[in-house]
Amino acid sequence: MLVSTRYGSCAGSDPWASVYFKGGNGNGTLIYPGLPAQIGGNTPVPLPSIRLKHIRDGMQDFEYLYALKQANQASFAQQQAASFITTAYSFSSDPQALLAARDALGNQLQQLAPSPTIALAALPMPSAPGRSVTFTRP
Repeated sequence: MLVSTRYGSCAGSDPWASVYFKGGNGNGTLIYPGLPAQIGGNTPVPLPSIRLKHIRDGMQDFEYLYALKQANQASFAQQQAASFITTAYSFSSDPQALLAARDALGNQLQQLAPSPTIALAALPMPSAPGRSVTFTRP
């Protein structure tokens, strides 16, 4: 999808001066030039557009739904999606509804994940020399 990290194909295009390029607002652009003159630093870097960030969010949403389906939690995932999506073309315009559903999906996945355990054998303990300490996530 990404052919070049240079913005535009004609001389004089400057997204920092105008967002209209080839006649459209952004025109589907996924990255913008992060030039040192505009963002500081010494190295030019590509900057993600809001459009690219929304694509990323959508991919992450899909991964949440897929992970819950794989964990036999498809009905929970569908219930959360249905809390703000009514049809393929209609959904709530309240961003809090989407964020609440994302939080619920993430919390459900976190509850299903095994709790990691970290053992530190060389932690000095003045009250009990030579013992190890185990920490677990609450």
